[in-house]
Amino acid sequence: MIRQPAAYPLGAITQRTRRARSAVLALLLMLFTPAWCCSVPVFRYALERWPPSTYELWLFHQGPLTAAQQLLADDLDREVLQGGAQANIQIQWADVSGALSPAAANAWNGQQAASFLHATLLFAPHGSANGVAYAGPADATVLRGLIHSPRRQEVVERLLGGDSAVWLFIDSGVPAVDDQAFERLTATLNQMAQELKLPEPDPADGDVRLADHDTPLKISFPVVRISRSDAAEQGLVTLLTNAFSPAPPAAQPFTVAISGQGRAIAMLSGDEIDPGYISAWCEFIAGPCSCQVKAELPGSDLLMRADWSQLKDGRRVEEPEVPNIAALNHLQTPKKPPVAPRAGQPSPTTSTTPANALQTPASIPSAPPLLGSVALLAGAAFVLLAGLSVWFLLRRRGE
Repeated sequence: MIRQPAAYPLGAITQRTRRARSAVLALLLMLFTPAWCCSVPVFRYALERWPPSTYELWLFHQGPLTAAQQLLADDLDREVLQGGAQANIQIQWADVSGALSPAAANAWNGQQAASFLHATLLFAPHGSANGVAYAGPADATVLRGLIHSPRRQEVVERLLGGDSAVWLFIDSGVPAVDDQAFERLTATLNQMAQELKLPEPDPADGDVRLADHDTPLKISFPVVRISRSDAAEQGLVTLLTNAFSPAPPAAQPFTVAISGQGRAIAMLSGDEIDPGYISAWCEFIAGPCSCQVKAELPGSDLLMRADWSQLKDGRRVEEPEVPNIAALNHLQTPKKPPVAPRAGQPSPTTSTTPANALQTPASIPSAPPLLGSVALLAGAAFVLLAGLSVWFLLRRRGE
């Protein structure tokens, strides 16, 4: 971990920081760079080609829904879809008093519900975060805060406006510590926005090109500061905290870089909010894209409500993908459970399908041949060891 003195100068990046940045960037490139590469920057390639994966919100109940629970169901449907903006979330209902589907049983496994409704939010696939993002009572305010918030709306607007990445800065609650870390972050991001250059267009890229729309292509790294005590952002803080392992300590500030269509690419906390780490991630985000599939991009998709189609003037730049047949074989259309009938009324015989019906999971490419995979792994291991050796040598020389 690279540590800085209490007072960090806001001028040029120091020689030691440059060595640290070079080492971190080398490791990033080794971990996330296959042989293929194009001249489209990482942030723009992700913005135009990779829609966010879908979270699953399971609502567990006992028996038919009460009138109050049905009102909550309708309220959540309105929260997910507003105008042309839709949240990347799938709402599922499951009655624990009956037989559960395999997917519902998986989400219910390990849950301890003190009361019903009980909510379990699962992270979206195709990212580093997995498992449970939130579990607890299905409180309307809590669930709305998990789906969207004012700061996430600001992130959406900035990304649609062409910013390379929006860095969220979450305070620890200790002003002196928070202000120093925030100053280091903003100073480094401003410097990197001035120093970095966009990759030169390469005619050899072929079909890999920028979509034809009005979103400007630029390098900029705005910062959105969030207080942990902000009630409107508690859901966002919960998602960010649980999305990374290990989770950022509660007593330290942390920052997360959001790029593409809401991809939380990097998280730095405490002393990691350092010019070396920050600048290395900026170089990666603004550098030429080397990811052929979305799963190769580090981080996880953030849950938010957005209309990403507007940045393409109604057109989507699609990548050819191989369907995930195993996932398709297990598709089931989720249905809301019946509402408890009023006295003297017969029980309903049909159920309604939520507005946010289940979508086909994002597909994944077929795996390379076994020998090729072994060779790639061996080569990656060799390069990683070489990079670590160089980093340790540089560090010893700098001490």
